[in-house]
Amino acid sequence: MWSKVKTLMEQWKSEENPSYKTDLKAVIVGIRNFLSHSERWNLIAEDRLENFCADCDFFVDEKIASERVADRDIPGLSGKSCGDCGCVLSFKLRQSVKPCRFWKE
Repeated sequence: MWSKVKTLMEQWKSEENPSYKTDLKAVIVGIRNFLSHSERWNLIAEDRLENFCADCDFFVDEKIASERVADRDIPGLSGKSCGDCGCVLSFKLRQSVKPCRFWKE
Protein backbone atom coordinates (compact mmCIF):
# COMPACT_ATOMS: atom_id res chain seq x y z
CA MET A 1 0.00 0.00 0.00
CA TRP A 2 2.90 2.40 0.68
CA SER A 3 3.95 1.96 -2.97
CA LYS A 4 0.46 3.12 -3.97
CA VAL A 5 0.94 6.25 -1.84
CA LYS A 6 4.29 6.94 -3.52
CA THR A 7 2.73 6.54 -6.97
CA LEU A 8 -0.12 8.89 -6.05
CA MET A 9 2.37 11.45 -4.71
CA GLU A 10 4.24 11.42 -8.02
CA GLN A 11 0.96 11.95 -9.88
CA TRP A 12 0.05 14.75 -7.47
CA LYS A 13 3.35 16.56 -8.12
CA SER A 14 2.74 16.62 -11.87
CA GLU A 15 -1.01 17.36 -11.77
CA GLU A 16 -2.04 20.79 -13.05
CA ASN A 17 -5.82 20.73 -12.45
CA PRO A 18 -6.28 22.36 -8.99
CA SER A 19 -9.53 20.52 -8.22
CA TYR A 20 -8.11 17.12 -9.11
CA LYS A 21 -4.92 17.96 -7.23
CA THR A 22 -6.95 18.63 -4.06
CA ASP A 23 -8.86 15.35 -4.49
CA LEU A 24 -5.61 13.45 -4.98
CA LYS A 25 -4.01 15.08 -1.94
CA ALA A 26 -7.03 14.12 0.20
CA VAL A 27 -6.67 10.48 -0.87
CA ILE A 28 -2.92 10.48 -0.19
CA VAL A 29 -3.33 12.03 3.26
CA GLY A 30 -6.17 9.65 4.15
CA ILE A 31 -4.20 6.57 3.10
CA ARG A 32 -1.09 7.81 4.92
CA ASN A 33 -3.03 8.42 8.14
CA PHE A 34 -4.72 5.01 7.82
CA LEU A 35 -1.42 3.18 7.31
CA SER A 36 0.33 4.99 10.16
CA HIS A 37 -2.34 3.91 12.69
CA SER A 38 -2.26 7.44 14.11
CA GLU A 39 -4.17 7.57 17.39
CA ARG A 40 -5.12 11.20 16.68
CA TRP A 41 -6.61 10.38 13.28
CA ASN A 42 -8.30 7.24 14.57
CA LEU A 43 -10.09 9.35 17.21
CA ILE A 44 -11.15 11.87 14.56
CA ALA A 45 -12.38 9.06 12.28
CA GLU A 46 -14.31 7.41 15.12
CA ASP A 47 -15.98 10.74 15.94
CA ARG A 48 -16.93 11.33 12.30
CA LEU A 49 -18.24 7.78 11.97
CA GLU A 50 -20.39 8.11 15.09
CA ASN A 51 -21.66 11.66 14.52
CA PHE A 52 -22.08 11.80 10.75
CA CYS A 53 -21.57 8.60 8.78
CA ALA A 54 -23.16 5.75 10.72
CA ASP A 55 -26.70 7.06 10.15
CA CYS A 56 -26.07 8.56 6.70
CA ASP A 57 -27.88 7.11 3.68
CA PHE A 58 -24.56 7.18 1.81
CA PHE A 59 -22.79 4.90 4.35
CA VAL A 60 -22.70 1.80 2.16
CA ASP A 61 -20.81 -1.43 1.61
CA GLU A 62 -18.08 -1.11 -1.01
CA LYS A 63 -19.36 -2.89 -4.12
CA ILE A 64 -15.94 -3.55 -5.69
CA ALA A 65 -14.26 -6.39 -3.80
CA SER A 66 -10.73 -5.27 -4.64
CA GLU A 67 -11.44 -1.81 -3.17
CA ARG A 68 -12.66 -3.10 0.21
CA VAL A 69 -10.37 -2.12 3.06
CA ALA A 70 -10.05 -4.12 6.28
CA ASP A 71 -9.80 -1.53 9.05
CA ARG A 72 -8.18 -3.11 12.12
CA ASP A 73 -8.35 0.10 14.15
CA ILE A 74 -12.02 0.89 13.46
CA PRO A 75 -13.75 -2.35 12.41
CA GLY A 76 -17.03 -0.51 11.72
CA LEU A 77 -15.35 1.11 8.71
CA SER A 78 -14.17 -2.17 7.18
CA GLY A 79 -15.51 -2.58 3.67
CA LYS A 80 -17.42 0.72 3.76
CA SER A 81 -17.49 3.52 1.22
CA CYS A 82 -19.38 6.74 0.65
CA GLY A 83 -22.23 6.37 -1.81
CA ASP A 84 -22.10 10.12 -2.50
CA CYS A 85 -18.45 10.67 -3.44
CA GLY A 86 -17.26 7.05 -3.77
CA CYS A 87 -14.43 7.41 -1.25
CA VAL A 88 -13.19 4.53 0.88
CA LEU A 89 -14.36 5.65 4.33
CA SER A 90 -11.30 4.29 6.14
CA PHE A 91 -9.33 6.91 4.20
CA LYS A 92 -11.93 9.70 3.89
CA LEU A 93 -12.58 9.97 7.62
CA ARG A 94 -8.86 10.22 8.39
CA GLN A 95 -8.18 13.40 6.41
CA SER A 96 -9.31 17.03 6.48
CA VAL A 97 -8.01 18.18 3.09
CA LYS A 98 -11.43 17.75 1.51
CA PRO A 99 -14.17 17.51 4.15
CA CYS A 100 -17.45 15.78 3.41
CA ARG A 101 -20.29 18.18 2.68
CA PHE A 102 -22.28 16.51 5.47
CA TRP A 103 -19.70 17.02 8.23
CA LYS A 104 -20.72 19.84 10.52
CA GLU A 105 -17.56 20.36 12.57
